[in-house]
Amino acid sequence: MMQRIFITTLSSPESVSELNLSFAACNFSRNLMSGGMFDKTYSILPPFVRGSLNQKVMPKDAEIIYSKYRERKRTMYKILALWDENIQIYKQIPAKASVWYYNLCILNVLLFLCIKLFKPDVKQNVIVLDYTPSRRIFSLFKLYKWLFNHADSTILLARYSGFTNKNSAYLPGVVPLKVDDYPEILKISNEFLISGSLAENISLLRTLLIPAFKKMPNLILHITGTLSDEIDVLNSINSHKNIIYHGKLEFREYLELLDSITFVFSTRDPTSVDNQCNFPSKIIESLLHNRAVVSTIKYPQLENIKYFVVPSTLSEFICSIDSILLNDESTIMQYVNQGDEIERKFSVQMWRNVMIELEKNEK
Repeated sequence: MMQRIFITTLSSPESVSELNLSFAACNFSRNLMSGGMFDKTYSILPPFVRGSLNQKVMPKDAEIIYSKYRERKRTMYKILALWDENIQIYKQIPAKASVWYYNLCILNVLLFLCIKLFKPDVKQNVIVLDYTPSRRIFSLFKLYKWLFNHADSTILLARYSGFTNKNSAYLPGVVPLKVDDYPEILKISNEFLISGSLAENISLLRTLLIPAFKKMPNLILHITGTLSDEIDVLNSINSHKNIIYHGKLEFREYLELLDSITFVFSTRDPTSVDNQCNFPSKIIESLLHNRAVVSTIKYPQLENIKYFVVPSTLSEFICSIDSILLNDESTIMQYVNQGDEIERKFSVQMWRNVMIELEKNEK
């Protein structure tokens, strides 16, 4: 019987922040794993995780492969550790297994190449996330793209002309098995949220959102996530009480904040090539939690889902937000409480079915 194996980056939920892992990546992996479609999950941590590994970071639903070389201080041991971890996993991959990767990157590319060369009866499948096109003649991202296109199958979050693997499917996100009902919105408020990675090309925080809300003092903007220039941002919003910075919240605290707000921003730069290859997981998460999404990009993946599309230039953005709020409440209510539809379209059962179908198809 074929074994299905998942290669990702994961720790215990309470240690994601401590290890400085990506909440979005860990949440995506856990959501997918909740469907029970994997026989085994291996986790490879980023190279900046060093030293001895505390037992409390170990996830219950995955095995962290952690090399002894990570306990050594010299930089060269970072690379040796990754090689060692890749080889350890390679030895544990059985014949005729189906391996699924959460992206291809420096953490797992050696494993992919070793399996392709020395275990050709193993199917290798990639869920393509966080891909950044490169114009350089020599680039690891060009290697990753070549490997995506020569994998046995791929699941893509967005349509991009550089992805040419014919055995592919498009699923922009995954919804976990429902444990509790998500709070519905009963009354519209004038509160907005931007969260997650706050790099400028995927948030427009400094050039759009903060300047806009300085001009809209009657509206409230909540900010939470990872800031590289935290002090500068805090100084810029210091005298504006309607712009609230929460810092980096634990996941439970973040969900409490999310469930208290009506509108969630996805303000990616529509001119950035990076944003043509990816899909914001925050959109699926926000819609699942019955929030209204306000996006600077129109996504074909969200066909039949209602969300607001706004311009990314300051004056037009302000006019669009004003126009949204001038709608009567019954109109805005059409854009909230769509969680059941999101769950239907992007459930783990849907992912399971797509994965099985891709595994049946020959490359």
